[in-house]
Amino acid sequence: YTLSLHDALPIYKPKSKAQAKIQTEHVWQAHVTQKSYSDSLLSQLNSATPYAKQRGIDSKLFEQYGVGFAIKGNLKGRIVVPIRNALGSIVGFSGRFAYYQKNCGYSKWQHWPSSKEGLNQGFKKGYNFFNFDNVLNYIHEHKEKSVILVEGPFDVLKIKMADIHNVLAVLGDNITNEQIELLKYCHFSNVTLAFDQDEAGKLANERVARKLEKHLFKLDVILAKEGTDWGAMAPSEILRAFAKRK
Repeated sequence: YTLSLHDALPIYKPKSKAQAKIQTEHVWQAHVTQKSYSDSLLSQLNSATPYAKQRGIDSKLFEQYGVGFAIKGNLKGRIVVPIRNALGSIVGFSGRFAYYQKNCGYSKWQHWPSSKEGLNQGFKKGYNFFNFDNVLNYIHEHKEKSVILVEGPFDVLKIKMADIHNVLAVLGDNITNEQIELLKYCHFSNVTLAFDQDEAGKLANERVARKLEKHLFKLDVILAKEGTDWGAMAPSEILRAFAKRK
C-alpha cells in the first residue's frame, strides 16, 4: 500500500523522520479500517436528524459528513461520526451518547475500532483531526495559513454554520505531539484555540497553548459563552465571539 499524504497534497512534504512516520500511520490506518470495518458500521447507521435538531445543527451537515445513529454494534446508542484522514479516507469512528448523563458509568465519547478488534492499537485519534481533509482543501484553495482548534466534531459543524471553515477538532481536551507535527507539516503558522468554556475547556486552552508556544506558532484565543460550548450557541453568537478575539 503506497498511497501517501504527498499524493493528495503535493506541496506538503515531511521535514523529519517523525513527520514521515506520522504520515505513514495516518494513511495506513485508513487502509486497514476501510478494508475491515468501515463498510459494515456505515451500513448500520440510521438518520441522526432528531439529534441534529436538538443540537441546532443543520441536518444537511450530518448527511455531508456521514453522521448517523448506531442502532447496533460497538457504538450502539451513540451518534457516530466518521473520522477521515487528509485523503478523505475513513480511519475510524467517534461515537457520542445521544442522551448522556454524568456518572452513568459510561464514557460520553467512544472511539472505534479499538485494539480489541485486533487492529494494531485500534483507531489512533491522536494521529488525526476531525475535518482535516476539508480544512486542507479549504486552505489550499484560499491560500490560508491559519487554523482554529476546537474539542469535538459537533463544535466544528456548529461553527461551520457561521460560515467559518478552517476548523479542526482535536477529539478531546488536549493535543498530541503527533497532531502538532501534522500542523507543522501542513505549514500552519497561526493557530486559534477555541475550546469549551467549562472548567475542563479553560484548562485545555492553557495546556494546549503551552504546548504550541514551544513550536513557535502564533496563537489567538476565542472564547465561547461562559460555562458553555459552541454547540450551545447560535451562528450569530458565534460570529460575534469570533469578532472579539482575546
